Amino acid sequence: KVEEGETPPQGAARELREESGLEVSPSQLRFCGQLTYAYDSRPKLMQVHVFDVCEGWQGEPVESEEMRPVWVKEGALPLSDMWADDEHWLPQYLRGDLSVPF
Repeated sequence: KVEEGETPPQGAARELREESGLEVSPSQLRFCGQLTYAYDSRPKLMQVHVFDVCEGWQGEPVESEEMRPVWVKEGALPLSDMWADDEHWLPQYLRGDLSVPF
């Protein structure tokens, strides 16, 4: 979640640090796209900014309340353990079949 006064890249860098222990400068993040979700239980649409970083990050992933990091091969993504929508865009993005930004 982007906090008041943050840009989406700043929020993404902070969330990455808080949830995984990895450090990255907001300027090292590449904007990949934006996803919009509507939930019956939420009055407002939820907007998710997607970023990636291929180099320049520091640290080692650590487990947190939000995640238990594991390395998997692209063809073995545990999609059933991820957000329901991930199966609709993440494999395409990782294969390079999804134009960036999406």
